[in-house]
Order: sequence, then C-alpha cells, then structure tokens
Amino acid sequence: MRSNLFIGLAVIFFISVSLVSAQENGLQLKMSENLNITAPPDWRLANQTRDAAEIYIPLQKERKFPSGAAAESPKPGFVIASEAGMLITIEQRRNHAEAVRRLAEIASEYPEEATPLIIAGWPAIERRYRALMPQPGEAEAAGSNIQTSFATTAIAVGSTVVRFNTMLAPDADPKLLDEALAIGRGFGAPEGPVNLSAGELEEIQR
Repeated sequence: MRSNLFIGLAVIFFISVSLVSAQENGLQLKMSENLNITAPPDWRLANQTRDAAEIYIPLQKERKFPSGAAAESPKPGFVIASEAGMLITIEQRRNHAEAVRRLAEIASEYPEEATPLIIAGWPAIERRYRALMPQPGEAEAAGSNIQTSFATTAIAVGSTVVRFNTMLAPDADPKLLDEALAIGRGFGAPEGPVNLSAGELEEIQR
C-alpha cells in the first residue's frame, strides 16, 4: 500500500499534465454524490477517476535534481514538474467499524505521531513527515538520497475511508504543506456523530 502511494505521488510530479482553469473561489471536486473537496485557486486537477483524484500546484521555477545515490552521480537528473502534488483516494469498507480500524492502520504507518482530529463530524488523523523522494520509475524511494516533506490526512466517513497524500518538491515553500492539510480539514461530507467520533479517536490513540 505504501509503495502504491509513492508511485501515485511520483506520477503527479513527473508526468506532463494538462492545465485546468481553477474557479475564482477555488478548485471544486466532487468525489461522490455527497463527498466534496475544495482546494485554493492555485491548485489544478491532473486526473480524476471514480475513486481517486490527483491535484497539484504548477511549477513556479525550473528545477533539476541529480539522480542516483550521490549528488555527483553521472546519471541524468530528473526534473520536478510541480511545487506540490496530492493524491486523494477513496476506500470502501464493509462498515464504519472497519473504516475506523483502517484509520488506525494508517495512523501507525510511520514513526511520526499522527494527530487525531474530527473533520465534518467524523474521526480523522493527520501527519507530517520527512522521507526520501521517489524518482520516476521507482516503486520505492530507496534509490534517491533526496528528502522532502509529506503530509497525510485520513477520514473515516461512515464505511468510507478518504485519504489525502501530499508530497512537496524538495525546496518548495513549507507553507504549501499547511495548505494541503487545510484542504483535508475542509473536506465536505454529511455531518457525522461528533461524540461517537471523539470516542473512536480515543480508541485509535490507545
């Protein structure tokens, strides 16, 4: 699962994408009949399917990074095509209890502590972390020595797990990560049972 997420984020960064004009009030995405996402005007849509969407912030300056295990490697470099890329996925579970268990799994994926919170009345977690950046064609990030910043937000909405995974360009403005997390916090869904969700978050933390 983690490998697939890295691949998805790498695709947003390295493939050519067609620009989509953002509305004045931001990019509006409808993930299903009652699940909606709003992103600031700088974000663009790269691709959307029934259960996933890829959005990104276009490159603001040209960058080329060395490829391989060392900066002085003679191998060709790779070009970054985005300041930030976000992969949004929807996972359908059998019931809400199973969706909450999936949330707990996501919370334990990395050593960095996940922050519990309630989004749209539903239990959610978010995390910032640093990791090696995947290069084009790599299933894992192990072939690169370049670290960058990532963020994850995951929400258990009924029997559905909605996950936001964001990767920044290595020298991108760190405030873009704040913006990415704000997109997750602004997620639109039917209001959940806040009191029940708070108890579920306590279980996840334990």
